[in-house]
Formats: sequence, structure tokens, C-alpha cells
Amino acid sequence: MRHSSLLRLARDVVLRATDHDRGWRAAYRERRLLRAVGRGEQIAIDAAWQCWFRDPGERWWTAVRHGMRPADPRSVLDTGLFTAEQAYGLSRVALDNPVDGWSPDGLAEALTMTGHPIAGIARERLRDWRWLLLAVLDVAPGAPSVISHLTREMVRDRDWDGLWRFARDLPPAVAAEALRDADPGWRPREHDGAELYALLRAADPQHLWERIEALDTPRVLAVDRPVVRGAFSADERLVAVTVPEGLRVFDVGTGEQVAAYELDEAEPGPVSFEGDVPIVAQRWPGEPVARSTIWRFGPRRRTGRAVNGWVYDMRPGTLDGSLHVASARRAPADPWPEMSLIRRHGPPAIRRPDGAGEHRQCVVLDTDPVDMRAVFAGDRISIVGLRPGNRTFWPIQSPYRTPRDLRGVCLAGPELVFTSELEGVIRWAVDDGRLKQTAVHSHRNGCGHLVWVPYRNAVAVTDSCHGLRYLDAETLKPQQRPGDLYGLAGIRALWSAPRGTGTHAVGLDGEIRLVLAPAAALAHQARQPLDRATLASVPRDPVAWDRAGTLVDVLAANDRYRASVGSAG
Repeated sequence: MRHSSLLRLARDVVLRATDHDRGWRAAYRERRLLRAVGRGEQIAIDAAWQCWFRDPGERWWTAVRHGMRPADPRSVLDTGLFTAEQAYGLSRVALDNPVDGWSPDGLAEALTMTGHPIAGIARERLRDWRWLLLAVLDVAPGAPSVISHLTREMVRDRDWDGLWRFARDLPPAVAAEALRDADPGWRPREHDGAELYALLRAADPQHLWERIEALDTPRVLAVDRPVVRGAFSADERLVAVTVPEGLRVFDVGTGEQVAAYELDEAEPGPVSFEGDVPIVAQRWPGEPVARSTIWRFGPRRRTGRAVNGWVYDMRPGTLDGSLHVASARRAPADPWPEMSLIRRHGPPAIRRPDGAGEHRQCVVLDTDPVDMRAVFAGDRISIVGLRPGNRTFWPIQSPYRTPRDLRGVCLAGPELVFTSELEGVIRWAVDDGRLKQTAVHSHRNGCGHLVWVPYRNAVAVTDSCHGLRYLDAETLKPQQRPGDLYGLAGIRALWSAPRGTGTHAVGLDGEIRLVLAPAAALAHQARQPLDRATLASVPRDPVAWDRAGTLVDVLAANDRYRASVGSAG
């Protein structure tokens, strides 16, 4: 049987089994599929597993047990009922296969299938404590059915020591729930664990989840017009956005608009900060020569400085904003913009830097003002260091690229660069003074803006199909962890804070949504198992820590406990 014909047959049989069709046509197709199972056709085996999940009859159970083969985790069979990974996990639970072992994800999924024989199989598997650690490490944060089952077993057996070890492999809120029925008079053998145990026993799990959700919820600022561009000040106290014919400045802490300025009819360009003073680049309209004005909105008056070239983007090269890196088209006849430097003081205000090499095409750019570095991309991707006096040094470059494919670029520490291009997102690593491609996330519709989010170890990227997504920095696969701005659509602009803390924001039609790194990083740690969660990696912020309440006490006690156990071992 041809592959396409077998695929159609398999899909049809699964759907008929789901509807419990007992007609002669269904019986005829089932016999054809079962013959394919006997021949060892993997698609037929995948279909037989899904049939048994939906219609737990003896004929399907006999078929799937015949070859002792699980479903294919990369199966092309798409019935809309189970993903390939779900079917694979469930099939591993059902098979007593010592080679593959049992899937913790499948255990969690199987326990939710009340009344199905596989739920009983999963409960039997969980009686074997050799597989407890596997289940905890892989699925404890997202498998409440597994956690509830194991907790009841240990409470029934009064195994308080085992319950304590189990709870330490869970996130704080889940651990508090697991310890709710523990003996209040029992204490861990380790003296330093008593404080953490007491805090978890006394904590309200629902209150902890509410604190996590509050920390994970982006802050929303209302804007009177659609957002065009945005920027944070270096200390992250202010955020400025350009709107059609205007500039708006907000206090991040209070969420209040602290300043509003009107611009002329020309479309506003990029926005940035010099200290706590916002600046905006605006191209001159209708000029035969390429010129722009850099507007500086001081506390008492607005001043403007004309510069040569059309400025398309500018980012701070230093924390005080005295030097900016710009993407500027120096003449109307130039085919591409190039990397330029803008200074606050001294003529000329804008100039080509010395030492950047001959490849200065700058379609997209990003900067690290803490270490005074810049990355820009055109026909090549280049990383340069910045020095006083309009000089750059140590250019690190990639092989030739196609400038028209570029959508965005961002620095991620000293060794990594990410670019969003027509074919998706690419990770580049510094290797022997060159940039080399190390990972690719393909996307047929291309990706847009992107920023580095260190507390997630991810890069945030926008695309037209899925909205904003966070791609893991190592694998470039989408992270499935909720929170922050995941899945948000209709994004007009995306930007991050200059210090690279992970604070980032998006501009929409009539609002700004902010993710503040101290609060988001604290929520991220609170979702981790206690054996990995740490307060030490979270930036200390009085406002965020006050909102977290008991979570901070639990994480601090957990750090002290882990330190004592580590020093003892």
C-alpha cells in the first residue's frame, strides 16, 4: 500500500474508532489497518495506538501488544486528537519495555484518562519507586495528577522523610501543596532544612500562585496614539515612545505619563536617552540632500542639532548617552545605510568611525553600552568595540549575508549574536575571531524584531503567525513556559533596556506592555523546582520583592538550606 493511501486509511480508522462506528465499512477498514500493523507499518501502529486510546477494546489492545512497539514520536499521522509526542508517551506507559522505560509525560497524561485501562496501568507503574525520581525530574511542575497520587501514597504510609525529599524537587507553591497534609511536628534531619520546611508548611499554595501570577503579569501603560518606536533610560526608571507627531515619556515605577511633546508632521524616527533626557532623530522631509535633526528634550527647553544623513536607528554606545551608534544613509544615492557615530558634544555631530573596516553596511544594529560594544549587520555581521574619539576596534565579522533578508540583530553576552532574517532566527557564536552560525530556527514567514532575555536564557522574537515567542538560546526551540509577553500579537515595536538585564517592552495600538526583569526573574525562579531555584540570581528590587511577599522568604530559606547541604557534602 502506498504511503499516502495508508496515511488516509489510518486517519479515517482513528476518527471512526473515536465515533465508535460499528458499521461494515468501519470493520472493513479496521481489518485493512490491522493487516498493515501485522506487516510492521509504523503509521498503522501509530493509528492502532490512537484507536486504543479512544476506543479501549480488546482488538486494539491485542494489535498494539503484538509487536511491542511504541508510537513514533515524529509520526506524520495528524488526527487532531493526539500529538505525536503524546501518543508516544502514552504508548511507553502501556508497554512493559525495559529498554525504553516509562515516559513521565505519559504517566501524567494517562492518569487523567479516568476509566481507561491505561490509567490503571499508570497507577501500577507509580507503585515502583525506582521510577519516582524520573517522574519528578521530568514532569513534576506540570503534572498535578502525578504529584497528587504520589503525595497521597506517602501520607498514607506516613513517609515524612520521603515526602520531604519529594517536595524539594517541586516548585515552592507545589511543594507547599504537597506538604499540606504532612505531620506538623515532624522536622527534617538537616537542621537548616527545618526553616524551609516550616515556611512551606505554613504557606498558602493559592497565595503563592497569586504572587507568581502578579509578578509575571506585564505592566500596561496607556498611550493616546499608536506606538512607533520605544526606548528605556539606562537606569530603567523611564520609558519613552514616539507616536505619530509626538513623543511620550512615562515613569516605569508609577506608570504615569511624566511628559508629552509634539513634533512636526514628519514621521518621528528612533528614540533614545541621554541620561534621563529623551532624544529623537527626525528626518528632514522634502530635502534634496539627506539630513536629520536630533531633538533633545531637556527639563526647560527643546534643542535641535542638524546632522548629515537620514538616521534610521540609533542606540546608546555609553550609559550616559554621550555617544550613540546609528544606522544612517549618508546620501540619497547610497544604496544602504551604514554604521555611524553620533556625539553629544563637538563637531561633527555624526561621522563614520575609524577602525570599523570596509564593511560598514548597517541595516540593523544593537549595542551593549555597559561594555561599549556594538553589533551591526548588512552585507556582513560585525561586532566592534567603541572608544572615545569616534574610534572602533576589534572587528569580528561573519561571512557575507544578504542585507535585504535582515529583520533584526541583538547581542547576547560576549560570545553570542542572534539575527532574525527572512528564513527565521540564526544564532552566531564567536569562534577564533570570526562569527560562525551555530543554530537555526526556520520560519517560512520570517521573523521581525528580537531582544535578548537573559533570565529566560532566551531571545524574544516577533512573527506574524504566532505573535511574540521566546526561543531557547541553546536550541532555538520555542519555550512553552507561560508568562511575560508570550503569544502577544499586533506588536508594532519591541525594545529592551540598555543594561541587558532582560527588561523589555512592546508597543501596540494605544498601549505599552512592560516586562520588568526583577519581577519576571523572581517569578521565573519561583516556577523552578527548589533544587534549582535560587534568589541569588534575581536582581534585588525593593518593589518587586515586596510584591512577592512570602515567596522571597521561601527562596531565601531555600538558598540557605542548599548552601548548608553543599558545604556539608
